Amino acid sequence: MGMGIFYKVIVQTVLLYGSESWVISKDQMRQLQSFHQRCARYITGRHIRENPDGSWTHPPSQEVLEEAGLLPIEDYIQKRKDTIFKYARGRPMMEECRASCHASGSNGHFVWWLQIHSVLDSEPHEE
Repeated sequence: MGMGIFYKVIVQTVLLYGSESWVISKDQMRQLQSFHQRCARYITGRHIRENPDGSWTHPPSQEVLEEAGLLPIEDYIQKRKDTIFKYARGRPMMEECRASCHASGSNGHFVWWLQIHSVLDSEPHEE
């Protein structure tokens, strides 16, 4: 379990630094998930292995994450986004971001404030 704590405190802190304001594409999220799951397999020793018949054994990712004491990477990223949103919600800059329009030529590009849980929008503001 010591390696799981090291991973969360050191590796994940560096890996996700600034992620509260990242716009994460599906491909980037897949890469983050893959790295996170590889780390969990290393921590637990439950690696993907080739069997004598040439087939492969893939330990279930959810089981490996639980055994390593980890949540899915999306949970850690969302927690960071939720934390910054709780601070930013109701402040003038956040309202300006939400009211902004796409610049010409940037249609289809996401912005970080649109990737935050809408559940937080329904919580009462703390003044």
